[in-house]
Amino acid sequence: MVSFNVSTSQFTEVRLIFLLPIKPQSDMWSYNFEAQMLLARFSWQDLFDKQWLDFSVISPHVFHISSTFHWIYWLTFSHYQVIQLVNIVLVAICSWLIFVLLRRIVSRTAGLIGGLIFFFIPSNYVYSCLMGAEYFQLTAFLLALLGLYRLITSDHGRFWRAALGLIVCLLLVNFYRQRRGHSHGYRLVVGLSNWR
Repeated sequence: MVSFNVSTSQFTEVRLIFLLPIKPQSDMWSYNFEAQMLLARFSWQDLFDKQWLDFSVISPHVFHISSTFHWIYWLTFSHYQVIQLVNIVLVAICSWLIFVLLRRIVSRTAGLIGGLIFFFIPSNYVYSCLMGAEYFQLTAFLLALLGLYRLITSDHGRFWRAALGLIVCLLLVNFYRQRRGHSHGYRLVVGLSNWR
């Protein structure tokens, strides 16, 4: 019997968080700051009026990520290391979802190898200790793939439940997706306003 146990590696990642403390920078700082302000009962309008949103107004995914961090802070306590711990848990969930998907589509051995390779990739191992939202999106995407598989293989009784789960997961993937096109649009507007 094959078991899927990655708990000892998770403890190493947790130790990494406390041995190598970070200070949120760039987009991580924006997510953390806006989540802290939402926790302090400032509304998005208040943050906009005080000009605390900076360039977050251009990127709608920042609002979704900050709101998610706000809810996590509200449920636990307000510190960025909570998000780092949540990311480590999401990596374990993602590796388990990869295992489940590959086990159903290919074989149990392929699922085990795929899940373990995902979990132990060195860059992924270190990156999971940061305070980003990529693992929220990846988890939603893998759940959407699992929902698609269930939608294809389900009988009529479970079809609508699988379809609804797939739609919800795809909406979550879209919420966390970073939109790269806004910078091109901004350049186009600035370029056209300066053109004469």
